[in-house]
Amino acid sequence: MKGSKGVLLLLFPLLFAGAAPAVQAKAGSGAYWKGSDASGLILTEEDCPLIVEHEELTVRIPEFPKCGGNEEDFKGYSAAAEARYTFYNPESYTVSAKLLFPFGANPSYAPQIQTVSEPVVTADGKKVDFDFRHTYRNGEDDLDGETKLVSEERRKDAFYEADLPVTEYEVTVYIPETEKSVYFNMSFECNPLRTRLLLRDCPFAGIKNGYAALSYRFPAGEHTFSFYAVGEEVGVAAKSVSYEKNCDTVVEGGRAEVRGISRKSFTEFVASQYPQGCGMSETDWYNGYVDMLNCGNHARKGLEFIVCNCAVGAESFKRWCEYTLVIPAGERVVSSVTAPLFPAIDLSGGARYLYTYLLSPAQKWADFKEIEIAIETPYHLESSSLEFQKDGNVYRFRRDALPQGELSFTLTEAENSATGAAPFKTTRIMPRMQRTILVLTAVVVIAVAVTVGSLASVKMKRRIDKNNEKKNKN
Repeated sequence: MKGSKGVLLLLFPLLFAGAAPAVQAKAGSGAYWKGSDASGLILTEEDCPLIVEHEELTVRIPEFPKCGGNEEDFKGYSAAAEARYTFYNPESYTVSAKLLFPFGANPSYAPQIQTVSEPVVTADGKKVDFDFRHTYRNGEDDLDGETKLVSEERRKDAFYEADLPVTEYEVTVYIPETEKSVYFNMSFECNPLRTRLLLRDCPFAGIKNGYAALSYRFPAGEHTFSFYAVGEEVGVAAKSVSYEKNCDTVVEGGRAEVRGISRKSFTEFVASQYPQGCGMSETDWYNGYVDMLNCGNHARKGLEFIVCNCAVGAESFKRWCEYTLVIPAGERVVSSVTAPLFPAIDLSGGARYLYTYLLSPAQKWADFKEIEIAIETPYHLESSSLEFQKDGNVYRFRRDALPQGELSFTLTEAENSATGAAPFKTTRIMPRMQRTILVLTAVVVIAVAVTVGSLASVKMKRRIDKNNEKKNKN
């Protein structure tokens, strides 16, 4: 029995580890395109006394987005979510709450579209003025952490101080005509605690014999590029034009020189990178640029002072709508926000459109009484995290409390029984989970049977050996 228990303890972790395989979002892979999560109103301040007496969330999806669409394809795109909140102020004083909600974070299948309709914000039926705010998108799904990045003040960073000097080095490289690939290599001496090296679109960067090093591959001709040292200036240890990356096989006739050196403050440098016409505030741009330089997506290769790509545009920023809601003592206000929806698109085994609407931000209100959700669509609801009831072309949900978790659901153009997934289940993983459990349960049973049989065989052999010993003694 001890042996069989050991097999069970070994296999049950495997059973549950394999029960829920993760779906990996691969932007632009052709099989799975990442979308953009929508969200309700987010409080930016703690201890707000406002109560949500009722939320009415209406999700309207009359059409699906076109995968890989351009500006023309998204003109008139109208899939959106409207959240209407009935707020009550129980206090004896007027409450002024600053609110945020994400808007216009473009999906991977349309990273630069600009034609989506503007958000609509109302209070008691009247339009409310709002500001667009921007934060750098670091690729992580952390809504609470992202909202904290929205600030009226410039980011105070341990390294990137506003008056820190930035030195720009302009380098010109001449590559002669040759049939082979040619690389330009540079290495530098600098103190990693006092200098960060910012490179623009550099394919190779790292450490060579204790020095910071970079390599570019160039075709024949003359090429000019710049790199930047933030903090102390660097000393150029070596530069060469060679046939191989990081190799000293010099190309005859190839040459390179540092043709210009200029200096400015870090604040001036960030301002010089500002994308004109993007509509972003200077503060949001500065803060986002600092966050980008500190982000793991621009991970340093080798020593910490090498940042592989300091080039960033407005498309790398997430937009937020920010407005202030004022509710007098003891009164109620109905406020609504409407924003577009961009689903993830799964093209493996038939097109599926996966929508996510974050409900968890509503947990921060002082109290939340009830919620109604309606999904208005001509399409088939294949699966959902909440249990909807179908009413014609509308799927409805109601609860006298805020549901735990987020709203996520999958739509298809028509019901497809081949998937084996019933509507209103948490995810399409359920049938896979059931199959996995059945298979692994069979494995467990077989393993137990084999183990028990082995133990029985061992015990039988020991008895035979003991009987033989007794016979020999007699």
